[in-house]
Amino acid sequence: MRDPIEPELRGRRTRMITEIFEVQAIYPGVLGDVISKLGGSATTDELHAELVGLGYLRTGKPVPPPPGERPSVFTIQDGDE
Repeated sequence: MRDPIEPELRGRRTRMITEIFEVQAIYPGVLGDVISKLGGSATTDELHAELVGLGYLRTGKPVPPPPGERPSVFTIQDGDE
C-alpha cells in the first residue's frame, strides 16, 4: 500500500523529477556525475537543489548549454589529473 502523499507535494515532486530528466536529456551523464559528487545517493530534493546550484536548472527550466560546451560538475584544480 502506498503512503498517502498530499496532492500539492505530489505535484511538486513530479515537477522536480520531470525537470531532472529534462536536464539529463540535454546533458547526458550529468545525473551520474552529480550523484557521485553527493556521495553515491541523493533524494529528489537534494538532486534538484544541486542541479539548480550548479546552474543546470533555472526557474524550473533546464539551462541550454553554450554551443559545443557542457558545464562541469567537478572543478579540476591545478595539478589534478
